[in-house]
Amino acid sequence: MKRLSTAMILLLLSLMFTIGGSLAYDNAVYGDNTATSSGIVEQNDVLNAGSMNVNATSHNFTSGQPFTVSNNIKFRTEKWEPGFADAGLIKVKTSVPVTFKIEVDLSESGKDLTELAKVIDVYYTVGDVTAMTSRVEFETSLKLVGSVYDVITNNLIASGSLPAFADHDQTISLVFKMRESAGNQYQGLTLCDSGFTVTATITEDKTTQ
Repeated sequence: MKRLSTAMILLLLSLMFTIGGSLAYDNAVYGDNTATSSGIVEQNDVLNAGSMNVNATSHNFTSGQPFTVSNNIKFRTEKWEPGFADAGLIKVKTSVPVTFKIEVDLSESGKDLTELAKVIDVYYTVGDVTAMTSRVEFETSLKLVGSVYDVITNNLIASGSLPAFADHDQTISLVFKMRESAGNQYQGLTLCDSGFTVTATITEDKTTQ
């Protein structure tokens, strides 16, 4: 019995070491594995950061003026990990076919981006990425705009078109995603000192008429 008890204790100690080692390894890279998934359950890496509504159905596009909405969307600024993604949703309702232009800027002028902004890329897609259930669907749907640093400093934009749907929203997903190749030198860095302002400009698409 004593030999059996000793074996059982050794087995328990072995299990404890294995679990503890796994946690220590996870925490060694950016120290955060608490992100909850909003759709891609296999990867547990997409967090819906907020949304903005663009209701252009009553806008008088015949005047030649686009419909523009700006809003602060709180993308994650710290505790990033390689491969982690943060998604802001832009809900658009329009009674005519339109083109869209999405711009991202810092919420407060004079605030600086850190080196972390060079390894977090900005993507977009027409569709709600938080409703996707496949990593493959998520990855293949994304269109690259550029790194957060390039998008902010060089005024890069996301652009595309939407058909007319006056009765329900269409979703444009704006995604911040950290590169899988990013190393531990970015550990502990905050993306910026302020949040981000997202501006959506909706213009009637007369080429479809």
